[in-house]
Amino acid sequence: MFKASKIMFLYTESSIHPGAGDSTGVVDLPIQREIHTQLPIIQGSELKGALREYFEKKYSQNNTEVNLIFGKPSDSLGTGAGGALGFSMSKIVLFPLASLKGVFAYVTCPMCLESLRQDMNSTASTNLAGSGLDNIPLPGENTALVPKGSDSVSINGKIVLSEFPFDCIENDNLGTIAKWLSERLPGDNKYFKDKLYKKTGNKIQSNLVLIQDDIFKDLLQIKTEVVHRNVLDDKGISKNLWTEENLPADTLLFSMLYAADPYEESEKIKTAADVAGYLENEKLSSFIIGGNQTVGRGWVSVTFA
Repeated sequence: MFKASKIMFLYTESSIHPGAGDSTGVVDLPIQREIHTQLPIIQGSELKGALREYFEKKYSQNNTEVNLIFGKPSDSLGTGAGGALGFSMSKIVLFPLASLKGVFAYVTCPMCLESLRQDMNSTASTNLAGSGLDNIPLPGENTALVPKGSDSVSINGKIVLSEFPFDCIENDNLGTIAKWLSERLPGDNKYFKDKLYKKTGNKIQSNLVLIQDDIFKDLLQIKTEVVHRNVLDDKGISKNLWTEENLPADTLLFSMLYAADPYEESEKIKTAADVAGYLENEKLSSFIIGGNQTVGRGWVSVTFA
């Protein structure tokens, strides 16, 4: 039984390919998506596998604490044990979209923020005070909400995301949400934290944009990164091998970590609370997930709440 939990935020430092296998659609190798919303996700099993690989390389495959956290493989006698740490699928919080002003915007929707609020609210180790998630605003049709006082992505009351125009409306509470999210962006890259939220005197700079759920879903169907993998034959003629879909850099996701008591104790791991805090206590800051690691994809940085 799970007795403790924690939120892990993941920020894509490069494009990543959490593959869903072969497809009969236009893209040969699509990314994983939630079946009922069609929003991009990373399955918990893939997240767990990538983190196990990271810690096995850091320590060893037979490290006691790695086995306690991720599970002990069966030996020749068929004896093994389940891991004490569980992983939910990773869900989208912020998605980068090209903006006519400000280069790009961190875009989200009420459904994604509500999903984050619900999971954060169920985690005893987190505190939603000051997050603004208890009052998520609802944008109207063909409108985009931005923090009040920010003109980082708006021009004369309009916002253009990719090639799609929206009427810009300022919202008081969205600035609170932008500030709270910026404080949880993984890594120490002050530039991108400030891009999400920065206040200088009475001036607010933020490229956070909130749009309707349906529009957000549609944009994430067509605005992920699609790469054509080619090969040159002996005559120098390029031939397309396949197309693959990637989640772009600068995407923010979150995942729930669920912890149970370990099947046995070690020096560092004795309780479910120790299990829930293992990744953070090990100072995990980044790792690689998904396919195509040899061509620079898969880097994510993490932080915990």
